[in-house]
Amino acid sequence: MIFDKAGRMKKVRFASCIIKSARRYSYEEAFTRLKLSDEAVQNFDSENERRISAHVKRAWELASVIRKRRFEQGALDLDFPEVKVVVNDQGDAVDVKRIEYDESHQLIEEFMLSANEAVAKEIRDAGKSSVYRIHEDPDMEKLQEFAELARSFGHQVGDVSHRPELQKLLKNVRGKLEEQSVKIALLKSMKRAVYSKDPIGHYGLSKKNYTHFTSPIRRYADLVVHRVLRKIMSERGEASAPKQADNTPSEAKIAEFADHISKTERIAADAEKETRQLKMIEYLERMAGADEKTTFDATVYEVRTMGMFVELDELMVKGMIRKQDLPQRSGFYFDGARNQFVGRGGKEKIAAGTKLKVKLNSVNRERGFVDFELAEG
Repeated sequence: MIFDKAGRMKKVRFASCIIKSARRYSYEEAFTRLKLSDEAVQNFDSENERRISAHVKRAWELASVIRKRRFEQGALDLDFPEVKVVVNDQGDAVDVKRIEYDESHQLIEEFMLSANEAVAKEIRDAGKSSVYRIHEDPDMEKLQEFAELARSFGHQVGDVSHRPELQKLLKNVRGKLEEQSVKIALLKSMKRAVYSKDPIGHYGLSKKNYTHFTSPIRRYADLVVHRVLRKIMSERGEASAPKQADNTPSEAKIAEFADHISKTERIAADAEKETRQLKMIEYLERMAGADEKTTFDATVYEVRTMGMFVELDELMVKGMIRKQDLPQRSGFYFDGARNQFVGRGGKEKIAAGTKLKVKLNSVNRERGFVDFELAEG
């Protein structure tokens, strides 16, 4: 792919080839390289390391331009940190790592998005049947419900049917306590991205042409797209015809196939989410069992009559502090008008955004529920 200085894709070439990696970086290693000065890069002993490190920095220069252009065209910034549970050989949860979505991740994402977009356009222009990754426009009623939630956090929200208004809101919540809650609420108000035979575009990415192409060894949709692209190249004499039998679904079967893999994708995503939650609970129990005094920093993100919902700052685990578990000596009562809990005398107040010290109270493994209580002091 050839880009101009403004990040516009000007030329694309497809080829059947083998990738030979000159150096394999972890995200952490790549991020370290990106933060080095040009002078520091030149101080490496290895010529190969100097050359590749410089190339990584240049790659980010281009990716950052492409990324800026993508958001200028209306893409929504819905990325936030993730937490990965580390298990030992016996499958026990022994550690938790917080993964920040830094420049090393953004670099990879921008080039993958560009590749997916280029392939989708090529197949669409060729008039071939294929499977596309689509994200339909959101339902306006659900967007309005999201806008009300954002206002409850004190944000001024205009007409959310206009994409720039959503972008403005996402920019305003960046780095604030409610950032993740607002982003998750926006995601929930939107329709799911799915596979389709019709290239109707991707709302969240703000792309007219989009498909999944970059992971043919782990997603069947990508493998089908590879086969379709290879067919197109073969017909043009740009690649040899596949030697193996062509298992690509026919045009009549594409719609049925797209619906099937969309459903199985949701099943897999739900299973992954449930497994992560179970392992996170296991880790919390292990920590609390080792030391009953273990406390966690948490932030309140919602308050209701029955209690308050909190999220652990580092582990990003959500749970609840029930009203009956609040310290009785503090005399907490629910102030519905201000949506907060108020202690005796009005000195202590707990509302959305309040920082707390909490400890584990109880766990319901079957339902995946976690209850916390306020830590002493």
